Amino acid sequence: MQRLEGGFFIDRTMLYKAFHIIKGRKEMELSEEFKALSEEQKKYRRYELPECVSVWICNFDLPGAKGEFRDEWGLYSNFALKTMAEQKKVAVPISMKNKYIFLSVPNFKKSVEEVNGAVDKWLYLLNHAKDGNELPNFGSEIMKDAIERIKVANAPDELLAAQEKYMTTKEDYESWAAGLVIHAREKAMAEGRAEGKAEGQVEGHAKGVEDTHVQTALDMLADNEPIEKIVKYSHLSVEKVLELRESQANCTSK
Repeated sequence: MQRLEGGFFIDRTMLYKAFHIIKGRKEMELSEEFKALSEEQKKYRRYELPECVSVWICNFDLPGAKGEFRDEWGLYSNFALKTMAEQKKVAVPISMKNKYIFLSVPNFKKSVEEVNGAVDKWLYLLNHAKDGNELPNFGSEIMKDAIERIKVANAPDELLAAQEKYMTTKEDYESWAAGLVIHAREKAMAEGRAEGKAEGQVEGHAKGVEDTHVQTALDMLADNEPIEKIVKYSHLSVEKVLELRESQANCTSK
């Protein structure tokens, strides 16, 4: 799940999609079906691409579709869009192989009675996983297994909060923090404030991010997690984590 939107989110979706398209093309070339083709057919299909559907499950509003829980992007012709709009018809993508599906978990408001289809069922599960109530498995063994893995009913709030932090990657944090810095500076400059004041805002945001990392490390130290795991999820250095462990131990012994 994408927990932080960060900067250039749309660009990031396209970059990841490009990687998977190239990977899919390479795998297609290595398939037995492709290898069995004649040399003439291989040349003809040199630029053929496999179908690639990119699904993004987000914990924030969807770009271009605020308040909606689902949106789809495709490759469309401007001419077709204009023509279909004039004819009050729905335009068809020029290629069905390049498709993006975006799902916003917090914007999914359907009740259990309104749930319809596999996508609705999974969104309902994700959206209510932390409620602490009994979750419906909708008659699916796969979902029943997923619910058992979640074990929300038995998990303390502190553990769930820590898990949320661990699900956010270092790159997500860095992008989010950098966005705060840039937007704070732009806002300050637009309002005619001095650069020094803008830097103060930036430092305040940066400290907030650092405090979050430190708290994550302290929570994990309290749970006796391995140092390597703490470094990975807190994004702090080994030295900093060891320093926190020593400080925590001193406080406990007093």
